[in-house]
Amino acid sequence: MSNIHAVLFDLDGLIADTEGLHVTAYREAFDTFGMTVSEEEMYRGMGVSTRENVERLMKDHNIPFEKKDEFIRIRYEAYFRLVKSEPVSFMDGAVECLKYAKEKGVRRGLVTSSIRKHGEAVLANLQSHNDSGILLDRYFEIRVFGDDIKKSKPEPEIYLKALARLSIRPEHCVALEDSEAGVISAKAAGIRVFAVPNRHTLNHRFDMADEVLRSLLEIPKRGLLD
Repeated sequence: MSNIHAVLFDLDGLIADTEGLHVTAYREAFDTFGMTVSEEEMYRGMGVSTRENVERLMKDHNIPFEKKDEFIRIRYEAYFRLVKSEPVSFMDGAVECLKYAKEKGVRRGLVTSSIRKHGEAVLANLQSHNDSGILLDRYFEIRVFGDDIKKSKPEPEIYLKALARLSIRPEHCVALEDSEAGVISAKAAGIRVFAVPNRHTLNHRFDMADEVLRSLLEIPKRGLLD
C-alpha cells in the first residue's frame, strides 16, 4: 500500500453519524403526504443523491411526480434543521482514522452525495460538538459535494472530479465508503475501496469492495495506508 498518495472519505454514515437524521427527515416528508415508509426502504437508498432516492420512493408509493420538488424541499429543510439543532457524533474509529491519514502525510479529500449546504453544516456540527482535536475546516484538501456534479453515485463522476482536483491517478488513491452506491462509484473510477458498513447499510452488497472492514479503526490499527 506504499503507493497510496491520497485517501477519499465519504461523509454521512462513514465519518458522521447522520444516517438516522436522514431517515427522520424522509419520514417528515412522507408524513406531509400522509404516507408511511419503512426504514428498510429508506436504507436501500443510502449513498445516492436525495433526488434519485426521492424519485424511487415516490414511484414505489404512487406519489405524483409533480410533487417531487415540494417533497425534496420538505426533506431538505427538515434535514438541515436537524443538523443545525441536534449534536452529530463521529462514527466509530473516524477520529483515529482521520488523524492517522494526516500523520501518514497522505492527501485527503471529502467526496459526498450531500449538497454543499448540508455537508458543510455536518462538518461544522462535528467540530462544535466533539473534542476531536481535528480542525475539519482545514483537514480536507478538496471537497466534492453532490451539487458539484450532474450524475451522482453510483456513477463515477464525483470520484473522477476528486481525482482531477487532486491531479492524482486512481491507482494512487483509496476510497472509504459505507454504502453500495459509494463502492460502485469509486470502483468505476478505478479506485481501490475499503467498505465500512454501518447499521443502516449492513444489507447492502459490498462484493465489489477490495475489503470490508468492521470500522474505520481498522485503518490505523492494521496500517492500511502504510
